[in-house]
Amino acid sequence: MEQKSHHLPAPEVVETDGNNAQSINSALGSDASDGSPAPLDESTDQKATPSPEEIDPIIREFGPLLAIEDGDVKLNQIAVAAKFVRDRQVCFDQQAGGFRRYNSGTGVWDALTDAKTKLLLGAFLKQLAVEVDAPALLMMRTSSLLGSILNLAKGIAVMGDRDADTGPAIHCANGALDLTEGEPVLREFRADDWSRTSCAIQYKPEAKCSRFVDELLRPALTADDISLLQRYLGAVLIGLNAAQRFLVLYGDAASGKSTLVKILERIIGLVLVATLRTIHLSGRFETHGFQGKTLLTAKDVASDFLAHSAAKAIKGLIGDDVFETEKKYGGKSQLVGNRNVLVTSNTRLRLSLDEDEGAWRRRLLVIHFKRTEAAKRVTNFADVLLKDEAEGILAWTVEGAVKHLKELEDGGDYELTQGQRDHVESWILESRSAEEFIRSSVVGKPKADVAVEELLNGYLDYCRGKNWQPVSVREFTVKLEELMIRAHGVHKRNDITRGGKSVRGFKGVALEGK
Repeated sequence: MEQKSHHLPAPEVVETDGNNAQSINSALGSDASDGSPAPLDESTDQKATPSPEEIDPIIREFGPLLAIEDGDVKLNQIAVAAKFVRDRQVCFDQQAGGFRRYNSGTGVWDALTDAKTKLLLGAFLKQLAVEVDAPALLMMRTSSLLGSILNLAKGIAVMGDRDADTGPAIHCANGALDLTEGEPVLREFRADDWSRTSCAIQYKPEAKCSRFVDELLRPALTADDISLLQRYLGAVLIGLNAAQRFLVLYGDAASGKSTLVKILERIIGLVLVATLRTIHLSGRFETHGFQGKTLLTAKDVASDFLAHSAAKAIKGLIGDDVFETEKKYGGKSQLVGNRNVLVTSNTRLRLSLDEDEGAWRRRLLVIHFKRTEAAKRVTNFADVLLKDEAEGILAWTVEGAVKHLKELEDGGDYELTQGQRDHVESWILESRSAEEFIRSSVVGKPKADVAVEELLNGYLDYCRGKNWQPVSVREFTVKLEELMIRAHGVHKRNDITRGGKSVRGFKGVALEGK
């Protein structure tokens, strides 16, 4: 869709009286107020006055806007729809399921409600009625007609994709930050940036954020993790997830995790943020709330947040899977899973592996917040930092975006240290802690036996030794027989003797070292 803000030619209308047809637009290209042809430039060859079709591409493609016959007005609805979206700079956002209008002052395509879009179209038809002297058109502006024209407009003026059309850009308060050439270049807003929202902070590359780095990040993170965090936040700022990763921040309470997320949400704009609830991901309407969002956050979650069976949907939400979403009482639409996901927790999280460890290994990033010294409490620290260092934090995050685009170009993924990879691997092992215990701590031993209670106590000791969070007693005992069959080919029995009583257990195996 070509967007133009300059004045366009008057609409083409055909008025007929019996068998005689007259073009109301015969004066197009004419300078004379009486409609006579404009005088030709004597220095050029004699040429006919250009037709309306030659002047206005909408007329050429869709035909005249309307015809008047014996006082009756007949609208060419598809032509009206095309001219409306072009003249008023309106487009249809398929992601959000609504229309938007370009605001040249802010560079943002502002969302329009259905009622507002109909009013805008009604005003457009009123102007058209005045221009062609067709007052009957005013009475035709029913809700049904307006809705019919707007339905056609949905297919004519589809909102474009910023990254596909113009490359990565960050919409700041003082201009669009173009990152297509590697180094950020601040330029004027453009309609084809397709910005749905803007960062309310001005980009000033020289701005600093010393308190943000020195008081929030450095006391809790290693230098390598600060670097990874900067690059991840840069990707969130751009609004892309080309690496198809999501980040978990975990660690002690009051270590700065929530403060960091609050700052990030304010920088990119709360309108682009939605809450992620894994327990509801399989619900009928849950994913529709992600339409038009670029960041999904889950704060202070429990250790089983990623262990729910529905949590597997996260891999699709960041992995370009296509979801069918449904709005309550509002129909269905498609959602492309290219969202960023950021989770915070005070504890390590267990994963729902389901024989798909490789997918978690490819998708998960983990950063541990661990303060080496007690932090001086600052009330509303996020608000304080945003008030004093917002421009510096934005500049720091933009640096991360530039670094991330470079690593994507070089390797298509985040550049991780071995320690960061090992961190993810330890979470995978912890998530299958029962399996690891049975594999490494239970050995085949003829004529030996082991009770279920002894295995449970051995498992809890094993987890304590590795600083892992064990699964619940019920979960361990439920899956124990299946694990023993897989690892050692033995079934649970009820004739294991302990203290002169029969208890449940297994024969032909023993705890290692016993």
